[in-house]
Amino acid sequence: MRALRTSVALGSALAALASAGAARADLILDHLAPNAIKIDGLVKEWPGTTPASEVVKAGKATATVVAGYDDKGIWFGAEVVKSGAIGRTANFGPNEDCVSLIVAFPKGGVGKGAATDFVTYEVGAYAGVPGSSAGAVKFRAGPGAGKTIDGAQIVEAPRKAGPGYGVEAFVPWSAFPEAKKVRVGLRGAVRVYEGDGTTLRAIKATGPGSVESPLSLGWLPTEPEQSLATGLASKKLSWKDVTWDVTTDLLGDALSERAIFAGHYVFVLGPTYKEGKQWILFELLGDPSAVDARDVNQDGHAELLITTRVKAGATTRESLSVYTMNGVKNAETPARIFGHETLVSSGSNALTDVVTFGGTAKKPTATVSYQPPKGWDVASYKEPISVDVDPILFPWGAVKERTFAWNGALFTKDKETAQKPTDLPPVVVNKPAEPTAPKPLATSELVTMALDQYRKEKGLPKGTAPRVEADAVLVIGKKGRAAVFGKDLVIATGDGGYFVVSMARFASDKDVMEVVAKDLTGDGRDEVIVRGIVRAKLTGPGGDKEVLREVMTIYSPAPKGTGSRCRRC
Repeated sequence: MRALRTSVALGSALAALASAGAARADLILDHLAPNAIKIDGLVKEWPGTTPASEVVKAGKATATVVAGYDDKGIWFGAEVVKSGAIGRTANFGPNEDCVSLIVAFPKGGVGKGAATDFVTYEVGAYAGVPGSSAGAVKFRAGPGAGKTIDGAQIVEAPRKAGPGYGVEAFVPWSAFPEAKKVRVGLRGAVRVYEGDGTTLRAIKATGPGSVESPLSLGWLPTEPEQSLATGLASKKLSWKDVTWDVTTDLLGDALSERAIFAGHYVFVLGPTYKEGKQWILFELLGDPSAVDARDVNQDGHAELLITTRVKAGATTRESLSVYTMNGVKNAETPARIFGHETLVSSGSNALTDVVTFGGTAKKPTATVSYQPPKGWDVASYKEPISVDVDPILFPWGAVKERTFAWNGALFTKDKETAQKPTDLPPVVVNKPAEPTAPKPLATSELVTMALDQYRKEKGLPKGTAPRVEADAVLVIGKKGRAAVFGKDLVIATGDGGYFVVSMARFASDKDVMEVVAKDLTGDGRDEVIVRGIVRAKLTGPGGDKEVLREVMTIYSPAPKGTGSRCRRC
């Protein structure tokens, strides 16, 4: 757990951070309301304090520190317990009493995992000696070391509870060139130095790390960042699951927002987004395999370009989605403005598309083209077609290149470069056998009367011959007949009745090839077996193709005693 932070009333975000197990080195930056801090050298009005429990150099001095921020800059201070007077010289040198703030700014852009490239400063607040010398705020180490900071403030005061002193300092954001854009994803610590001007007797800090080793510093979480640990935990994730950390201007307000990727979730926050108090979470279509941030629609701020990966069995699919922040100020939400599949692979087989963003300021574009296929061809590719995003271009399809143009809200299809598609090889289907002449059928006056009745009800001329027919026993001891008229299977039961089965699955009566009646169950009654061709269309990269399937359907007589009907087996 992090070092104990004491406060009269902890905010919910702070409590969430502590309960989620923030790193011991982290130092909370309190978000301060305007004029919340009266800079008088006393830390009594601060929301909370943090002990400087990291021993950098052993010694007797101890301290509790405070740190916070507002729109103008960073505030920090400490109550230092030590014996003797404040160690001070006119040089404000490295071996004197000092309370310092180490702050590391990420260089911005896209980082894989936690950010690793920082610009790090150490600001020294040198308390004055009442009645003897004024205090000073200057860079102690890092860029500008030794330089007094314009616009900084410092006030010291004696401790009321015993020996030592208190100090509060303010440093404007303008002291740090990076802060003009970046005020999230900061690392840092507060250090307390005790020295007599010649020798440093003790160094205590809120955590490890220094200007020379910024990656050892803890986080300086701002208000929206303080509850991230709880947000991650709610998705059964932790900081170890963070795969990408992006710092870039997503809103167009000149300040950078932060997008943190963990699993297939993205957390977006910033110093001005939702008034710098909250983050927003959105879910991706898969796990991110690549992330970029660029202004692809040329609207003055960056979009997130996210490649996600989904695996199904042996097949891996990737797609590129572009998200922008849309909506009313302080309530913007991520909106997908472009999506296209870029990879389908299985084993050594792969199809790959390349997306290039360009165009002009008046007409930004996204152009999709394909690379030579690996393994697959028009005949062997059997993968499903993507529906979540525009599907991958097929090297054998009718489109060689496709361009999308920005219409102010989305990238929509603008033009295509055509190519001659590769035809599928012909489908080899056994030619349906011409129906053979029916064998002479047993004659029955009741069968003839039943079939004549069907012809009459259907409006068929008397004597219209069925296309195929066969003797069939549906009632034991009675010879009936199964006959096909068009797509109707008419079964005369031999006792004067008949019933009709509509065979709508066949596109044409010519697709019915054969009717056979045979007792398959041994109950003395025949099953009626119909064989024919079923036609369907297959939509694929080479266009629509007709697929023919030879099928066999068996109709079984209803159980005895339940009527003279057939059911499809």
